[in-house]
Amino acid sequence: MNNANIRILLVEDNPGDARLIREMLKEAGRFSFELECLGRLDESIGRLERGNIDVVLLDLSLPDSHGLDTFLRLKQLGREPPILLLTGLSDEKLAVEAVRCGAQDYLVKGQIDANLLVRAILYALERKRYERAVAAEKKRLEITLASIGDGVIAVDADGKINLMNGVAEELTGWKFSEASGKPFTEVFKIVNSSDNKPQENLFEKAVKTGDVTFLPLDSILISQNGSELFIEDSVAPLRDMDNKIIGVVVVFRDVTEKRKIEAEAMKVQKLEALSVMAGGLAHDFNNIMTAILNNIAYVKCNLDPNLPVNEVLTEAEQAVIKAKSLTNQLVTFSKGGILTKRSVYLTDIVKEQVKFALRGSRVSYKIFAKNDLHPVEVDTGQFNQIIDNLVINSLQAMPSGGTIEIRLENIEGGKGKFSFLRNDRYVGITVHDEGVGIPEKHLTKIFDPYFSTKSTGSGLGLAVTYSIIKRHHGEIRVESKPGTGTTVSVYLPASQVIPDKERKYSGEIVTGKGRILVMDDEEIVLRSLGHLIKYIGYDVEFSRNGTEALDLYKKNKDAGTPFTLLIMDLTIPGGMGGKDTLREIIKIDPKVKAIVSSGYCDDPVMANYREYGFKGMLPKPYNVIDLSEVINRIISES
Repeated sequence: MNNANIRILLVEDNPGDARLIREMLKEAGRFSFELECLGRLDESIGRLERGNIDVVLLDLSLPDSHGLDTFLRLKQLGREPPILLLTGLSDEKLAVEAVRCGAQDYLVKGQIDANLLVRAILYALERKRYERAVAAEKKRLEITLASIGDGVIAVDADGKINLMNGVAEELTGWKFSEASGKPFTEVFKIVNSSDNKPQENLFEKAVKTGDVTFLPLDSILISQNGSELFIEDSVAPLRDMDNKIIGVVVVFRDVTEKRKIEAEAMKVQKLEALSVMAGGLAHDFNNIMTAILNNIAYVKCNLDPNLPVNEVLTEAEQAVIKAKSLTNQLVTFSKGGILTKRSVYLTDIVKEQVKFALRGSRVSYKIFAKNDLHPVEVDTGQFNQIIDNLVINSLQAMPSGGTIEIRLENIEGGKGKFSFLRNDRYVGITVHDEGVGIPEKHLTKIFDPYFSTKSTGSGLGLAVTYSIIKRHHGEIRVESKPGTGTTVSVYLPASQVIPDKERKYSGEIVTGKGRILVMDDEEIVLRSLGHLIKYIGYDVEFSRNGTEALDLYKKNKDAGTPFTLLIMDLTIPGGMGGKDTLREIIKIDPKVKAIVSSGYCDDPVMANYREYGFKGMLPKPYNVIDLSEVINRIISES
């Protein structure tokens, strides 16, 4: 304590006692005191409100107040200086109660001298400074805890909560005022996400081991209102000066969104793993199916349509087309497959696909579509897969029948419940069924390849749907509860491009005249395609690689019998493929007309064939009608 003046307010109505106190303070030696004396409590309250008082010496018996209430009224000021009580022997019990309520100390009149008085004043000042330092430190701690983005809970040695910050309150659903003193496990309920069984008691583990412990990665916190959050946390023991554990501190954070992002990344990794297999499988499978379809078509073209065998051939053709659909789904897993996007209005497309998917079933449907629906840019073939997969899922969820509702509407992204949508304008397609619903534990897995809740399901439908939507820069959301049905919402970015009018095809074989060169390394494809090309009226020659094709093209051009059109396989193992071969041919004939054909639907040449000099493309497998129409269109172009 320095020698600065200590300002004392003496609240005492007895002049003799006041004079005695003044004389004692004068004997303080090296300490200097400034003493003010007032005889009434009301006057003292007014003086304290003006400030500049370091210590109060308070008599509990005053003309306008008596007993414990005298101290309590003074304490209600909130920022009062330390208060020392002056009391007679008969009031000592009362003074002890006042100390419990916050008084610094009490002095019994008639039993004090100058040294005791000064020492009591100095001790009161020191204790007050300590209390204020502790309060400031506590305030700093509260501010620090409030600014931490993680939840923090302090637990005492008995496992009772004695501190929580705001984040912990928000995540657990408990206010600190409610949780204080409650067992840690009552407030911090954590279970295993796979079986909902309680996780190990982290408090007990940390106390037992004396080490920092961590929650298992699959832990879920169940808040007071029943909501569930994935969390990560650590529990560290608290030790006193003697290294004895006196409690623990739990630091935890909500990682629900992080888990969702990780789950999305995992889906992408699974799709990428499948793409390695799907690309090569699709190519080989498509080549085989091309030969089968071509040969079936050629046989049918040369048979009397009234013969019974035509029906068998048509069934075989349909089986190949069904296999083609499965291959297309596998190709979707590959590095994208081919996306031939165009701007369209979805209403008629959805109506046709829903009608097709539900034909012959006991399930009815209702379609609600806005008249001012925005156009979208989609690959219509792949979009039809989306609708087909969603409707088939709803159909299978209602084995006893029911109604599927499909809604098409414009959506404004980035706001409200659509804040997850990044663009301004979307078209939303919602499919709702009255089926059995999906258990909550399965909702995070429904887009995983080969995951299915149906015994007959392949698990590819929603995985394909997810992949297609992502490649169209869209979003998909699923809401479902057992017994209440399922709602799947698809959001596709709106297009600024006004759709062109649909080009109508005749649906019949288009014949023509000309000379066509086919380049393919598969002998079975060459033979079967050659039969069809001759049937629709064209002369045909073959080459098995790029070098042969280039030589044949030069030879016939120099002889005055140039080829009208080239159909070129994109990939020739061990040889020059369609892209490189066409580049060489363009050098000698810039006006060459060529079609690229491949079973590798994920190759960028197929998606952007014009950039490589091709006039058209034929993804394998194709039927004779598509073949004839593409040949006719390209030859007819000037």
